[in-house]
Amino acid sequence: MNFDIQAPEKALYKFNEVTSLTGVKPYVLRFWETEFSQIQPQLNEDGQKNYRPEDLEVVQEIKRLLFEDKLSIP
Repeated sequence: MNFDIQAPEKALYKFNEVTSLTGVKPYVLRFWETEFSQIQPQLNEDGQKNYRPEDLEVVQEIKRLLFEDKLSIP
């Protein structure tokens, strides 16, 4: 499995961009945000989540650890 993300270079990504780029379903990303403090989206003035490129890297690493290395969240 290849979990490399081919993301356009931006300062911030919206929630739907993160799910599209990483292939992580929205409910899974929301759950991971509660379980992993390393994912730290910022809320804009409209209450929408914005993710930094570092957050995309963390999501990619979590996905790799769970799906490729077969680790569990605990």
